[in-house]
Amino acid sequence: MRIPETWKRTFKSLSSYSYTRQSDPESEEVPPANTGDGLHSTPAGQYPREGPQPGKLGLIFYYFCVCLCIIGILTMAKCTYIEESSRPDVLLLGLSLVAAGLFCLNIANYIYNQEHRALVGYLKGKVEEYRQEHRRNIQGIPPPEGELA
Repeated sequence: MRIPETWKRTFKSLSSYSYTRQSDPESEEVPPANTGDGLHSTPAGQYPREGPQPGKLGLIFYYFCVCLCIIGILTMAKCTYIEESSRPDVLLLGLSLVAAGLFCLNIANYIYNQEHRALVGYLKGKVEEYRQEHRRNIQGIPPPEGELA
């Protein structure tokens, strides 16, 4: 199939569009980068280094669930063209594969919820810690001796 040249040019012009930002020479101040090791220096989409980390077991169970459910559905789809005498066996096999897949999904959900609770608990603790530090800063109270750095 050949695509007309006008369509090609239109598609090329739409896909090669680039955005250039005009900057004023007066406003070229760059704010200092946050180089601390705290929670605020964590890049977007990553977990804090000192906090709870996600596990791989939940993800493995999720992929295992997807595989079992797909295999079970494909096995049950065979019921449309196999002999009448072997349909109950194939149907039972397919249903058991789908049930095992849903069971793996429950396990993956449980693991994910545990990890989520641990992360939320850690972040709530950090929020409370920063809130207390903020109150001390407002009142002009110096930090405890162990926190001086």
